[in-house]
Amino acid sequence: MVKKLAIAFAVAVFIAAPAYFFRDLWIANAIEEMLQHQANAKINHNLSVSEIELNSEEGLVSLHAPSLMARDDPDHMVSMRAGRIDLDAVVSGFFSPHVKVSHAQIYDADVVIDYIAPGVSNLKLMEETFRSYIKRRREEGGGRLFEWDIDNIDLYRVGFTLVDYDGKVLANVRIPEIHMSTLSTKNSGKENLSIVISELQKSVLIETLKGRVTGNYDTKGLLQFARREFPGLKLIKNDPVTKFNRIRDDFLDKWIRK
Repeated sequence: MVKKLAIAFAVAVFIAAPAYFFRDLWIANAIEEMLQHQANAKINHNLSVSEIELNSEEGLVSLHAPSLMARDDPDHMVSMRAGRIDLDAVVSGFFSPHVKVSHAQIYDADVVIDYIAPGVSNLKLMEETFRSYIKRRREEGGGRLFEWDIDNIDLYRVGFTLVDYDGKVLANVRIPEIHMSTLSTKNSGKENLSIVISELQKSVLIETLKGRVTGNYDTKGLLQFARREFPGLKLIKNDPVTKFNRIRDDFLDKWIRK
């Protein structure tokens, strides 16, 4: 009797395991379609991925080699690409799966911040498109199949290129890691996106000017950029690089605490 039960259990596992595997494959394909739709509708970008893996048992969605390209950019500039993005998520349902993401880890990312005018960058346009989407979504109503409820984002080995509106590259650097813990599920989606964009830009300035990066950057140009784009921040009035290098750590520490 025990032997028969053991055999029956083994057969059940043998049958169920492939079913579970194919369920994850099916839902991963649905997730890819949902993400591509959100990239188009929310931020006016095309999303490309080489593969999406889902481990619903561990609550993990992995995007391999994802990239975002602005749909209306004649130069076909890639705004962001990464080696891999891991999303901690709760997945439910099957034919109409519901995915709720709580945490994101991004590895080997490259982000381009390209200004086309003072105060106007590709990320800023992305933010404005997202706000329009949120307003339209509220008017239309409807449920959400892929829900972002993120409280923090961790980025590792991040490459940043900051280009000013005159075409001058102010920074082309790589930062070891960035942690964003200021997000909140109490915020709206547009508020959290604004925080992410602001934190990314400030991270470029802070980490670069503190010398915690590898690559090339224009210190004087970054200071002028910071004065223009963040006028509320109390930056030092003297531009010489030698003087700035002597006091930059103290200055930036005070800046961060504000």
